[in-house]
Amino acid sequence: MTGDGNGRRLAAIIQAALRAAVDNELFTEAGVAVTDPVRRAELGAVTVRWDPALLRLVVSSGRRGPITGELETGVVSQVAAVPLPADDLGPALGLGTDAGPRPGVITRSRDSAPTAVAVDVRLDLWAGTQAELATLLDAWFAVTPTRAELILSPTPLAADVAPGDTAVRLLFGALPQSRATLLAATAADGLADRVTGRSPALAGGASVTPDGARLAGAAAATYPVVPVPAIAEAWHPRPPGALGWAVGLRLRVVAGSANGDSGQVFRLGYGPATALRLRLVRAGAEYRFEGSAERADGASFGTGATAVDAATLEAAVPVDVHVLVDGAAGTVRVVAGGGRPLAPAAPSAPGPTASGVDEEVTLVLGDPDGSNLTLEVAEVQVYGRPLGPADSRLRRPGPAAAVWSPGDPLVLSRSADGFASAGGGFHGYVLAVEGDEVRLDRPVSEAFGRGATLAHQGRLFMSQRQLRRNDDLMNRIYRVALEYRVSTFLDDTRAAVTAPLVERPEVEVRELVRLLAEQSGSPVPSQLPARPAPATVGVGAVITGSTTNSPTISEL
Repeated sequence: MTGDGNGRRLAAIIQAALRAAVDNELFTEAGVAVTDPVRRAELGAVTVRWDPALLRLVVSSGRRGPITGELETGVVSQVAAVPLPADDLGPALGLGTDAGPRPGVITRSRDSAPTAVAVDVRLDLWAGTQAELATLLDAWFAVTPTRAELILSPTPLAADVAPGDTAVRLLFGALPQSRATLLAATAADGLADRVTGRSPALAGGASVTPDGARLAGAAAATYPVVPVPAIAEAWHPRPPGALGWAVGLRLRVVAGSANGDSGQVFRLGYGPATALRLRLVRAGAEYRFEGSAERADGASFGTGATAVDAATLEAAVPVDVHVLVDGAAGTVRVVAGGGRPLAPAAPSAPGPTASGVDEEVTLVLGDPDGSNLTLEVAEVQVYGRPLGPADSRLRRPGPAAAVWSPGDPLVLSRSADGFASAGGGFHGYVLAVEGDEVRLDRPVSEAFGRGATLAHQGRLFMSQRQLRRNDDLMNRIYRVALEYRVSTFLDDTRAAVTAPLVERPEVEVRELVRLLAEQSGSPVPSQLPARPAPATVGVGAVITGSTTNSPTISEL
């Protein structure tokens, strides 16, 4: 090569020829054209790039992950360079003059695994009086535990994992569950409840699409939330919902409503009792969400409301809506993304909420009595406590390849709250990523249910080591030092070579004189050595050139 510019131009020409070969089905395997869509997709992802550091062309396989089968013995690369006449392009390409095939396979380079370290941190707090220092410490301890665990890239499972499985399916675009979650369903998972595994009972023309549950008119989708106990109990110290309820949704209104149109979004209750209800009303250029709830004795807790612009709620992206009833405060609150809170009704007296001690509590999405609105519900979660809205940033986007790469660790841990592990679990490494499925390097050792399991890359911890008081009375300053130990990772910028990517790389470079002779049917000049004997047949491509400085590609 005469410079990096020629190297990059040659790589671009070869790359374009490989893409054209895939589009025109010119690649062959054992003499037969490659037509399998999966194999063609791999070939379409083959890259040819110029390496300026080592002055070489680098061909990378389209198979983004280590191979699962063993390499065949005796397989050699068909990239060959033979002695050529003076007008050949070989020396210009930097291919050398040694004849014969060169053994070897292409390998994948990646950053090595980061190094785990522990860091000691000291935090100094100052105050002007002891009372101020006490207030400062109370606020600090309220938001910072003395011991905590953080798991990296937590992701729910899309399907149960059985012992012996070598692949796990991950669920993206859904909120993690909490300790109080009684029902969790998302369109990314077919709206099946991850807690019980049940799908909704559809009625009145309701349907489930990849975008969510489509509800129009009298359409409804019903979930059982709290089943009737198998054995009747004489006492219930604290059944779900005794302190309050909360329901979080992601929904949109299908355009076409008129002013005054209304309908029920959902009803949570048992028998005639309504634990929590949400209605939607079109009012001019906006929609009003109206929440209501009942006490255990049937009295009303009042209402809460918020307004959202019609254009926002009718857009393609669903809106987060959260409604809750707090029995201790006697209030109903409605929160919506981009919404405008409306004046709430006067709170009622505190009291127990409707909780269905010996009756099945169900959630009904839609309005069985008939609605003028067409709703599309993409996600729903029911909580047995009056929890506030979850942070939408916890809804991790996909696909799996954005989080995991071959060689990364993958841990399966049981979790009760959606962000911390319950200890133990399965530890493995990612072999390959295909869509939302991650293939592992070893079989899973035990069963993991999707409703109570998180897949993550590892754990970090934080612990408080010491708390020391050191006042500066001369300057009237009260000081306390808090020392913590935090685990973290240090990235290594050096690259490491991992597993092979292709079994049989086969790219052949031929000189111009031989190419012209073969294309015209003339005998090959005797001064040219015989072509190297082919090795095991793989995926082949022929790269040719001209006598000018700009290489070209002939038909593959």
